[in-house]
Amino acid sequence: MTENQVDATPFELSGWKARLLDRIEDLSARYALVLSTEYPGYREDDGHGAEMIEGWCGRLRDLKESRTELEIRTELAGVELELIELARVDGEQGEHWNHLIHRPPTVGSDERGRAPLLDALAETMWTLEHMAAVEAARQACGRDFVPDPAGQQQYERNMTALWTRANTVAAAVELTEAEHTEMVHRDHGNWIRLVSRTVYRYSDSDIEVRWRAYAWPGIEWEAKRMSAELVDPVRLVEPSRLVPAPGVLIGEATRALQVDIGEAQADAFFYGADVLDYLAPALERSYDGAGVGSWGSEPAGESLARPPELGTPADPA
Repeated sequence: MTENQVDATPFELSGWKARLLDRIEDLSARYALVLSTEYPGYREDDGHGAEMIEGWCGRLRDLKESRTELEIRTELAGVELELIELARVDGEQGEHWNHLIHRPPTVGSDERGRAPLLDALAETMWTLEHMAAVEAARQACGRDFVPDPAGQQQYERNMTALWTRANTVAAAVELTEAEHTEMVHRDHGNWIRLVSRTVYRYSDSDIEVRWRAYAWPGIEWEAKRMSAELVDPVRLVEPSRLVPAPGVLIGEATRALQVDIGEAQADAFFYGADVLDYLAPALERSYDGAGVGSWGSEPAGESLARPPELGTPADPA
């Protein structure tokens, strides 16, 4: 075993999680390339030339920010931090994260047609959950944001369109029980991890930027376009297998934000354990928040012909 190798206990890693590590590795490789080969040349007649060096710095910042957010998402998907660190470091060095592990994990073998659908579902679920956390944090902020009724309506339409897309993709890929458990439903403890690693750390301006980005109408357009290319989820997905509705996701995020995350993080840092080990019985608290119910939820025992619309009943077709 070389100095850079890691002696890890063998285990199986889902294919879609391994591909997240591949993306981190790719972003690290691109960062190293821009850093080492794309530094802009300077000629005497360029004068100040600030736009060239600012453009170079901006590309590096964008790549680093994209990689950091992908690392957080990969961590929240349950991938070990050691593997994430390997993907980041080895990507910069032109190595593959799996090659420097003495006993590497077995990567799940996805059929060629399933792999892109599983990746699309993982991407959509992350977007839905992050949108729910951003919306919950925006509602909970002490400062009032500038009212934006049109933006709010579009945000809701975007979540609804993504909800439809997630169910459509899940139906098309015919998720196994294990995949459904792993990809679709996040328990309360993992919601706390999500908000503690994302919106809990955001400033008000960070929340506003992300909220406005998620209110972009193009999200609805793209989600509907992709859904139209696949099968109708109602024909293949049982009600119990549907992705949680937007209102349910926002309620989970809100409930997680009610936990004293700051104190738990401080204790975990000091004592070297997991944040969840230091959370009070607030973990079991239920949330009955104003505004969340207006998003609707799936009717028990019935299949949805369309996702629930804000303020309207979710009637079957």
